[in-house]
Amino acid sequence: MRCPAELYQPSARPYRGLSDLDYPFHDGTITVTRCGRICFGGRKVNLSAVFAGQNVGVKEISEKIGLDFQSQAGI
Repeated sequence: MRCPAELYQPSARPYRGLSDLDYPFHDGTITVTRCGRICFGGRKVNLSAVFAGQNVGVKEISEKIGLDFQSQAGI
């Protein structure tokens, strides 16, 4: 049996990354900081460092309930 390294061939197509995503039903798009935090409505909200550098769509549900967010990671 051959190992994956013996079978691997690089793709002929270059990777260009993802285009900017649009979140039309959200209040705004915010980039997550390196430490995994966003600032929304004067509040600091910790999401996860996994999202660092990613744009997330945010929507305020109410002043005291919290945030609904979507990311290109799709969770």
